[in-house]
Amino acid sequence: MLRLLLLLLLTATTVAQKSTAPFLLDTNKPYVYLTFDHVGERTPVFEGESRQGVWLRFVNNCRIPVTIGSFDPGNHDPGTGVLHEVVTIPKRGSGGIPASAETRSEDSGKAPEGYTSEVYSRMTVQPGKSVLFSVPLEHLSPNWYLRVRFSLAVSSSKVGDQPYSYADFRWDQLHEKVTSRSK
Repeated sequence: MLRLLLLLLLTATTVAQKSTAPFLLDTNKPYVYLTFDHVGERTPVFEGESRQGVWLRFVNNCRIPVTIGSFDPGNHDPGTGVLHEVVTIPKRGSGGIPASAETRSEDSGKAPEGYTSEVYSRMTVQPGKSVLFSVPLEHLSPNWYLRVRFSLAVSSSKVGDQPYSYADFRWDQLHEKVTSRSK
């Protein structure tokens, strides 16, 4: 009986130790984030887009798989298409997030639409992995930013993606050579 209790105690201790593994793979970074990869020529997905693109990586920095909306851009560029929205930064005094004079011009124009669709694929990004994708350079500006919706893949349910969160990428995260060339 004593051996059985010791065995149970040892098993419980081992299970408890395994479940206390850190959630983050790199504790210096968010659990999911977008990071700059490079700037270069890309094949436009829609008519009217520029050929100049920003290549980003969607990075899963946690121990749980995450899902994102994706699509086949129908070209031979590396990476995949990732659903995203372009979010306008509210003007100062509009009740939204204040923007500095350096990052908001009054004649900013209208933000482009991101890539959205009622029909898309769900891509699972495993822990420690990333997904390369590109967007037209005009999807980033001091006046708007890019947002990718994701969900933790904790359920086997194929219906819905609740709860969800967002990973954002802003103009000031671009490499300085890109932002100075685009002014």
